[in-house]
Amino acid sequence: MLIRVCMKKMILLAAIASITLASCVKNEMEVVDNDDQEITFQTVTGNTGRAAIIGSNYPVDASFGTWARYTSVDWDYGVPSQEYITNKKVTFQTPNWKVDGSIYYWPKNGKLSFFSYSPFRANGGMDYIDASGIIATDYTVLATADEDFMIADVMKNQTGNVDTDKVFYDGVKTVFRHKLTKIGFSLKTDIESARATIVVKKVEIMGVNNKGTYVQKDDIWTLAIPASIADYTAYDNSTGITLTDSYQNTNGSEEKKDLMLLPQTKSQMGDDALIKISYTLTLKNDGSDVVENVVVTTKLNGTSFPDWSMNKHITYQITIGLDEVLWDPNVNDWDSESTPGITI
Repeated sequence: MLIRVCMKKMILLAAIASITLASCVKNEMEVVDNDDQEITFQTVTGNTGRAAIIGSNYPVDASFGTWARYTSVDWDYGVPSQEYITNKKVTFQTPNWKVDGSIYYWPKNGKLSFFSYSPFRANGGMDYIDASGIIATDYTVLATADEDFMIADVMKNQTGNVDTDKVFYDGVKTVFRHKLTKIGFSLKTDIESARATIVVKKVEIMGVNNKGTYVQKDDIWTLAIPASIADYTAYDNSTGITLTDSYQNTNGSEEKKDLMLLPQTKSQMGDDALIKISYTLTLKNDGSDVVENVVVTTKLNGTSFPDWSMNKHITYQITIGLDEVLWDPNVNDWDSESTPGITI
């Protein structure tokens, strides 16, 4: 897509890459046979993520929240269950993942179903009901946009800790899925550096939805009504990035600087949902250099751009260019004029 603003142009390509989830878990599941077995967890997460969730192993310095529900029959959505573990913080306590500050044991006859989310929240907003599983009510993406909110696959009708793969820990298999959209930017220019330079100082996402409610059973987000709108900064540096003809990521080598934003479709984005880029332009000419501060925008709901889906890492590839000065020469035709007949 070509965006023209005065003599500036910006070309954007949205490259979508699905996040690859952990696929190295074996299918064989062996129940660990211990008397009076304490409940422990084995954790796995998908590739990439901000806030230290990078790779397929859940980091040992992180924590997650969990519910366990007791039934004497097989549990499924809508089956009444009894409270057993209620939104407790789970941490790594060498050599296992366990509830922080408490010990829970497996029942001898009944079954437990587990519902987990990350990161742990102690200040409300996370609930469980039998009809829907975990509900994140009015979840709000903060200004820092650095929380990798994840929900684990439901582990139904468990009767003991499981040894799934010796790479991971003994315990309840807990595979997390990213529930936000990861947004990044990659920038380049197509201008001749001998004649002009572009230094990007700031990249922003403007006017997008930042509040919604997530329901585990349906695996969907419902945006807040009335809409809650926010702006986010992906890059802000006074030194800036001097663009070349090769793409440069605004996050450098640090994946932590990509934005974690609320999933939403283009139809849910208004015309005020924008990518905004601020840069300094230096133009070479026959006199002194001309230096301009330039701001360009493009709409996020454009036809060539993707919806923001859960568990997607979207990189907007942006080319910032200039319109070369060209000439359109033509010659004005002669004005015709005839004199009266002249006799000599």
